Amino acid sequence: MEHDEPARTDRTRSRAASPAPDLAMLVAAMADGSEAALAQLFGQCFDRVYGIVFRILPDPADAEEVAVEVFHQAWRSARAYDASRGTVPGWLASIAWSRHE
Repeated sequence: MEHDEPARTDRTRSRAASPAPDLAMLVAAMADGSEAALAQLFGQCFDRVYGIVFRILPDPADAEEVAVEVFHQAWRSARAYDASRGTVPGWLASIAWSRHE
């Protein structure tokens, strides 16, 4: 399936139905090994990360693959996240940009 812009999914619509947990708390839980926290972070932030990667790699399949890799890297480096240095979306964006370099 070809797209000209990032895909919108049911995750986007379902987020409005329930309050979102604090993203920094999700990363802290990931650092403690919570796969459920990773799944929640993925659900809340995938579209944004995909959008960043899609601007770098305009092929939808490549962009999706790299966006998923960003979350793998976030899982591996969750202990290194420091909320005093920036937001979780900013941290994920920096991981996405570093995948490009």
